[in-house]
Amino acid sequence: MLAVGDRENMRIKAYYYVGNAPTAVKNVIQQQLMPAVIAYYEAALKVSRATAPIQYSNADAQECAKVDAVDSLKNGINADLVLFITGANEPEKGYVAYASACDIDPTTNRPVVGMINFNYAYGFDKDSFLTYQTQIYTTLHELGHVLGFSSSLYPFFVDPTTNKKLGVANVVKTKTVNGYAGVSVLTLQPLTDRLKTYFNCQELDGAYIEQEGGPGSAGSHFERRIFLNEFMTASDIIDCRVSEFYLALLEGTGWYTPDYSMAEPMFWGKGKGCAFVNSKCVDTTTKQATITDSFCNDLGNIGCTFGAQGYGVCGTNDLTQKDTSMDTAFNYWGDFRKMADSFADNCPYYSFYSGAECRDSSNEPRNLPTGEYFGEESRCFTGTLGVQKALPTTSPMCIKKYCTKVSTNQYNVLLEIAGKNTTCTQEGAISVDGMFGTINCPNPNTFCVSSGLTYCARGCLGRGTCVENKCVCNKGYYGDDCSYRVVVPGEAEPESGPNKTAIGVGAGVGGGALLAIIGFIIAKIKAMQAGGAAGIAGKAAAGNSGAQPGQGADNAV
Repeated sequence: MLAVGDRENMRIKAYYYVGNAPTAVKNVIQQQLMPAVIAYYEAALKVSRATAPIQYSNADAQECAKVDAVDSLKNGINADLVLFITGANEPEKGYVAYASACDIDPTTNRPVVGMINFNYAYGFDKDSFLTYQTQIYTTLHELGHVLGFSSSLYPFFVDPTTNKKLGVANVVKTKTVNGYAGVSVLTLQPLTDRLKTYFNCQELDGAYIEQEGGPGSAGSHFERRIFLNEFMTASDIIDCRVSEFYLALLEGTGWYTPDYSMAEPMFWGKGKGCAFVNSKCVDTTTKQATITDSFCNDLGNIGCTFGAQGYGVCGTNDLTQKDTSMDTAFNYWGDFRKMADSFADNCPYYSFYSGAECRDSSNEPRNLPTGEYFGEESRCFTGTLGVQKALPTTSPMCIKKYCTKVSTNQYNVLLEIAGKNTTCTQEGAISVDGMFGTINCPNPNTFCVSSGLTYCARGCLGRGTCVENKCVCNKGYYGDDCSYRVVVPGEAEPESGPNKTAIGVGAGVGGGALLAIIGFIIAKIKAMQAGGAAGIAGKAAAGNSGAQPGQGADNAV
């Protein structure tokens, strides 16, 4: 095996079986979405190259993705990961996409073949900023499972210096947290050390894993209460981030050397100490949130989301909803009231309203005389500001902002409201000339390095250079993150095969939920025995910890 220092950037080859999709959908998947996601992982990860090409027969491809292998794959392809990209139009099914790893390398134990299936019914639109960004993160998430974040793959994690398996007992432990027994904890380095530093909690013994939901959710995602908008939590959430923690998890598998400059900044729980991780989010005596800049008290009311990316409702907009079957550890108010997010330990936080993402320029301002603005430089502020009169109550609003550096660690926040400008120099309410009411300024020195921070999303996907926190895209690419590719008329389509054999996926929970559903199905991982032809033959069953194609994806919300 190559030494860790001899690893090279990953090579991912995708074969497409989406000819049954509407032309516009097929083009988004083949020409934009998958190439962008593949570009990210190829830039972010280095691996030990296989010593022989990957060969796959029709029988293998049928078992993995219900498709036939194209000739180039039958003959052998020089790649580090082969993906079968399939799809179906299943509006009655509760999933957006699902993925599985299908085979692992006999020497390194690293996944080398996988599949991703898309549900065309949920729409694939590159022209809507928010929709396309959500699709990017959905696809990154699904491929993230194939690469390693799956309970079915934990037994194959290795010590990269010896290539010996770590053993599940050394990868996952269980503990009781906040009175809830059986919380799984991933105890991997360097993940654990990065978490200790980030949360300022030296007691942490690893990353808490989602325990709620069925086999498509529990065990193979980060816990939402602790990681909120990390892209490997169990369902889609606006303002996802590909964090250092996922990259550290991949490094902990022993298979990858990540480029941490490709991680996106996170702030949820940062520096909050062990109480944030190990204490209840709501005090069961006072019935109040324990950390009020993360969790909220005004259930059902509207306010700015964490990170000021938009506005939404505190906890739930249906205060009558109950769940008498919930674990007593999460019955904070004593009456079994249920919050909207089923993966956050029933904790109340401001979750986005549809159409209330400040950065999405396609959103129309609400019918309020506040001078709202939707676009990349917009963030959520609160106040009573009005053009003709002050608002009767403090409300959230999307306002165009610019951070300016005054001196070392000192910032001002410039606000542009209805054609008028004002400046936040410190935290507190200020008025705006020619307008009524006030707007609440955040602490500029905190805001400008967190919620108001401009950064190069996903490291420009390896398709550009980050200059002054903005992506300068290479020729042929464009967009804030260089995720769009210029398609040349008449260019050859990527290598494709015939449509997949029709396979159903069991219905998830309610396809019309506010949060889009990210289904995850992990298929049988076949442990590979050394000496197999071309690195892929000689496969033996290695167990299955998730739904097979044809079974239900359980992480719908």
